[in-house]
Amino acid sequence: MTDQEVMDQFIRIAEFKGYLYFIVTKIEWPGPSEPRSFPEIVSRLEIPSDGDPISKEQLRISELKKYFRRCEDCRELNPVGWMHDSRICQHCATQNHGVMY
Repeated sequence: MTDQEVMDQFIRIAEFKGYLYFIVTKIEWPGPSEPRSFPEIVSRLEIPSDGDPISKEQLRISELKKYFRRCEDCRELNPVGWMHDSRICQHCATQNHGVMY
């Protein structure tokens, strides 16, 4: 996926009472082959009258290591829940490092 596709899939925007809320879908693994996702509000901005702060805020959120990481092997942006560890994604772990899930 491209960075923008990852951001579009995992960072939602909701409008409520004059604010834009940026909500990240977090992924946890309570057991093998049992992903669980849940929303977490990350930030809010007043609805702007001009400019495009939405893209800037999405990019800022995508750089927060609490939510997203870039795989050192494939260089793709991934939600933390898709990472094998802090360096490589689950896909690269299985394809390049012999990890079996």
